[in-house]
This record gives sequence, C-alpha cells and structure tokens, in this order.
Amino acid sequence: TSDVMRVGTTAGVFSSSSSERYNVLVDGPSGFAAAGGGGGGGFDGGGGDHGGSSSSRDPSNIRANANEVLDLGYSLALAAALLATAAEVDSLQELDVNAYIPADLGTAESKSLLGYAKKIRRGSGELDLDPYTGRAMTLPMDSQFSERSVGAESISSTSTHVHGNENLVTLDVFLEWAEQTAPCLSACLSTFLHHVLFPDRPYPPSRTPFLYPDLVGQQSAFFDVPSSPLLFSLACMSPALGGTWHRLYTSESDGLSFNRLFSCLLGYGGPTVLIIRESEGGGIFGAFTGTAWKESKDFYGNSDCFLFQASPTVGVYRPRGRDSNFMYCNSQSRSKGYDGLAHGIGFGGTDELPRLFISETFDGCVASSADLTFESGPLLPPAKEGGGGGGGSRKYFDICDLEVWGVGGDEAVSSGLEARRAQRSVLRANIEKARKVDKAQFLDDF
Repeated sequence: TSDVMRVGTTAGVFSSSSSERYNVLVDGPSGFAAAGGGGGGGFDGGGGDHGGSSSSRDPSNIRANANEVLDLGYSLALAAALLATAAEVDSLQELDVNAYIPADLGTAESKSLLGYAKKIRRGSGELDLDPYTGRAMTLPMDSQFSERSVGAESISSTSTHVHGNENLVTLDVFLEWAEQTAPCLSACLSTFLHHVLFPDRPYPPSRTPFLYPDLVGQQSAFFDVPSSPLLFSLACMSPALGGTWHRLYTSESDGLSFNRLFSCLLGYGGPTVLIIRESEGGGIFGAFTGTAWKESKDFYGNSDCFLFQASPTVGVYRPRGRDSNFMYCNSQSRSKGYDGLAHGIGFGGTDELPRLFISETFDGCVASSADLTFESGPLLPPAKEGGGGGGGSRKYFDICDLEVWGVGGDEAVSSGLEARRAQRSVLRANIEKARKVDKAQFLDDF
C-alpha cells in the first residue's frame, strides 16, 4: 500500500501532507461521508475545531468551498481507481500513472451546487415551483441568477467562477444537492479508504463502491483523456454509469446516420447512456436508461431512466412517478410514415413530441425543459445574446456530436453484447429462410 501511495502522490492524485488530511465529520442521510480538513479545502465547522461544541457539527454551520470539495471528490475517485488497478497488476511499472492525474474539473459541477444553494436560500424563502407538480424544483443554474444568500455567506450574481468566501456552501445544502444530482459522490471517500486500508479484501456487499468509468482504450468525441471530468460527473449520477463502458455508436466515425444508430441500439440487452453535444452553445446533455431498446409505436421502459445536463452546468432529472413515457423508438419504416407519430428516438413528453427527441432525419431535434414523466429542468444552455433568442431558453438544437455507450460494468456489457449477437443471428436466419421460400415460389410459377 505504501508503494501505491508513493505512486499516487507523485502523480498528484492525492497528497499525504498534514495540511491536506481528510477527517470524517458527518454521515449524511444518503450515506455521504463529508470530508473536511484543516487547510483551505473541505468542510469547516467554524474555527476549524472539528471536535468542539455540538453547534460546530450542525450541518447548517459547517461550510465548504464548493470548487475545492468537488475537486477533492474528483481526486479521491481517481485515487481509488489507481489503487484498484495497482492491486490487479504484477508490478507498479505496468501502471499508466498519467491516466489517473486529475484534469481541470471546470465549473459545471460547482455552478450546479451554487445554483441549488441559491435556490433554497433566497432572502424571501420562496422556491421555484415545478409547473406540473407544484413542488420545489432543483434546477441547475447559469450565471444569470439573482443575488441571494447561501448559509451565512453572500454569493455575487455576476460571477461565473467565484473565489474565497463567495464560494462557500453549508454542509446540509451540499448533502441535499448531492442526493439529487450526484448520489454516488458519497462513495468516493469510502472506496478510497477501503483500497488504502483493506487492499486485499473485497468491497463490502452491503455498500456500493465508486467505480470510475473505464473506456478500455476506445476513442470518444467527449472524453479526451481517461481521467475526463465529464466521466466523473456522469459516474456520480448513477452506479450503473461506473465501471466498463462499450461504445455502441459515435457520429464521429459512424456518421450522422439514423440507420446505423438504430442498428447499434436494437438488440443490445444492457443499460445505455446517450450523450449529445449541440452545435449552438456547445452544451452537453443526454439520457440514461436501464431498459433494452426495441422498436415500438408506444413508450416503454421503467423508472431506471433519467435525463441529464452535463455542461455548461449539471442537472439530473429523474422520473416523477406520475407518468410512464420513459423511452421511445419508432422508425418511419415500421409504419410507412402513416401513423402520425414522431419518427426517431426520444424520452418523456408524448408520442407526437417527446421531451428529448432525435428525429430520424436529425432535423428539428428537441430538448425541452418540462414534461409529465421527468422532473423539470433545462437540457440546453440559454440562447446566446444577439443570436435571435435574446439569451432566453431554447427548445430546438442541431447535433454536433452524438454517442451511445453500453454501460453498467463488465457483466452488463458482456450480456448486452451477447443479446445483440443472438438477436442478429435470429434476424439473419429469418432473412435466409425468406430467401429460400422466395426461390421455391419462383420455381412453382414455372
């Protein structure tokens, strides 16, 4: 373990210096262990005395720099991945240490956290309400929100990258945000400590480890390095987005072809994540589903499904529990175009216009902010000023990049690919059978 820690320290993945010790302060409602420190990062219970009065342990009194605590979680996730890989190799010389060096996390996660904090800490105490349910919304925010109070600190409404005390959030707000937007973030610390303290023991079956997504050397238009912060953001959203990924489709090499997209999806028997980069603002968003794709004029699937925005801010929109229009896949060839329904793939909304919709022609694609199936919130960034939208909300988009990945780890990916091979084998057998029947009919005509 000491050898691996030296490698990790050299890589800059984590530090063992006394100024960056991480102390467990509180175990949150969703199992989140909040990490704090005596230095500038982590949660500060007021005065740095984490063993003091009960008031200092009150989640509403413990504050953290949003950027620093998210960076800490990101580094711990990579450190845990490094330790897990080191335990599987015969020699540390086989480790590609560069694959575990944290990149710049950016501001998407912190924008989401600070936006949520501002929503629930308004001076008026009011919340934005979901237009369908009347309940408070947990929307991600951009830099255009008004000035409000976060805990005991004030945050400037004009800052897109804030510093110092302006970037503090209270622990209770952080836990609430993480439970909705990044429920797997809590596992970064426990997974890291398990690999440090018990490297030869399996992870407890009663707990879910944080598994950093592994692209297994596959190329992507979204993830330029194995330690991509976007992979970290996605893995924080659901345990199914950790572990091994398998690329099913990419517009970069497969082209924007609905037939190829359709062929890659149909028959795959595992969970998938669809990731889109739109052209106008460069926003990244998409959808995850645990249900296998099939062609149908009706919606199908289950609640193991959600929509997300990943850039320029982060938002996760899970099923409300009211409607069941989870996923949709209807090609024009199935109905010859006479059913009056939308032709393409989509999530939420209606069969005439899904909330997130990729049309069969890739024209008129839609990403709206509300429907009856999923929680409300924007998928697209605001329209650019002077671009005809006046900086307001958007609904339509053009695709710049599109990828679909099979996710869920080795077992899920393997079974998904096996199901697709079996489906394609049946399809080939049916085609061959039809050819033989056609030949017999042809001979009978003579």
